[in-house]
Amino acid sequence: MTELLSELMITSKTYVLGDREAMFVHDSYHNTEVALSVRTAWDGCLGRVFWNATPRLIGVSRTLGDFLGSAARVYAALARGEAEVGSFSREHYVDFIDGMYGRGFIESVEKVFPELNKAKGLQSMMLKALDSTFDQALTSLQAAVDTLIRLCACECCESLANGDIPGGEGQGLDRHCLLSTAMTVISVVRLVAGLEVHDKLSPTISGLQQIHYLCQKHIEIGARMHQGATPLYTILDLASFDDPYLGRGDSAKDYMSTVQCLFTGVFPTISGEGDLAGRLAFSFNGICCYIEALHGLNCSTAAMRRIHVLPGRIQRGDREYKEVRVLRSTVSGSLLQEAKLSSNTLNVYDKLRDHKIELKGMVREVTGGTAVGFCYEAISDGIRLHISPTYTWAVLRRVGLITCDKRTCKKQLAIPCKFVQEGWALPIGDREPEDCHGCYIWPFSEDDVCRCVALVAVLRATTGEMYRYIEEKFYFRNGECLPCCTKAASNDQFSIII
Repeated sequence: MTELLSELMITSKTYVLGDREAMFVHDSYHNTEVALSVRTAWDGCLGRVFWNATPRLIGVSRTLGDFLGSAARVYAALARGEAEVGSFSREHYVDFIDGMYGRGFIESVEKVFPELNKAKGLQSMMLKALDSTFDQALTSLQAAVDTLIRLCACECCESLANGDIPGGEGQGLDRHCLLSTAMTVISVVRLVAGLEVHDKLSPTISGLQQIHYLCQKHIEIGARMHQGATPLYTILDLASFDDPYLGRGDSAKDYMSTVQCLFTGVFPTISGEGDLAGRLAFSFNGICCYIEALHGLNCSTAAMRRIHVLPGRIQRGDREYKEVRVLRSTVSGSLLQEAKLSSNTLNVYDKLRDHKIELKGMVREVTGGTAVGFCYEAISDGIRLHISPTYTWAVLRRVGLITCDKRTCKKQLAIPCKFVQEGWALPIGDREPEDCHGCYIWPFSEDDVCRCVALVAVLRATTGEMYRYIEEKFYFRNGECLPCCTKAASNDQFSIII
């Protein structure tokens, strides 16, 4: 002890700090980044984060019910592939989990934000709005938006009410805004409905604030692009044919970034945007997030979209990593056996293939040591094909759920089709888009691995503009009858049903 004390020196000094306001530089553009990442329980979080905007919304339950119920109806039209969806883009809609549209969305509202159940008659109003035609839902939604703008009277809503463009000089963001708070409810409900979240994991206050901030910015951008009027697709966080990239993105990257924001309070920086595209999983601030496809290849539309969130970290052996990234493939799809096609036939159910494929996961440490790379390797007839787990996200676009009409099911196909009896690579790689006629069907029995391999085989066999053209024509279905699938595909000059 004496020897230890002889090595220590105890001294006394006084430091005088200046004005604390002068110690920090405030940047208004990044003011959301300095919020503390404090967690808040789901029940009551709206009131704690958005203060008096929440009781005001609860007080206008009829308007809120029309707003949320009409939104659920619009999402249902896109998810179910209804014939009429207005100017909304089917291509960028990927939310096919039950809790993200229709009655499932209404149930998610009540589950995610229990405090909204205090609104008198809210559920009945949402269900009434849901039980309407698509056009009626749009009319009801617009009326609800106009009412929220009129009741709110914040600077942004006053500009919208007067037909002016919000976001001018000196006009700041307002967490009391009724419209952007209602939009935040929609955005968070849709996000959480697509997650498998650990039961004890709560959102962060700063994460909710940043999502609210993004909603207000979408209002401003939409109004600027439409001369003072915010279009409904902006309100619903959707894309349209006119502005396909204004809403939230539809890729795994976009969803995982928003999940990171909600549960850690930190939104990934724009400077790292390029690195975000290849993430399959991340660990940040004690939270681990990963896409469902890491559990295995799956062609269920719900499973493809699902993301898992839990307290934890990424570890392999005795090493910890920040991310799991896509392991880039060096295997060409052109090596796959060319497909053998049958003649046109209506006898679909005698043509099911039961092809056996060996599948294994490949894991390698990525250069730099902070991440590991991952992909699947499928082996068929001695040919190896590497499959990224993110490939399955491509088929969530442009499809829509296909509903059987129960009258012509299992009777006949709507259009003539060719069936892929053997092999993988379709003989269309060198053709021009206008030369690709007809419909190709991969009649697999219930084998997700085979169906995913078929998807990748077609994508790998094509490049350039032809790649894009073919990707837009996929109908990657599981569980619906083929006659109804071919009816959905009948308007396309070229289509592939897997």
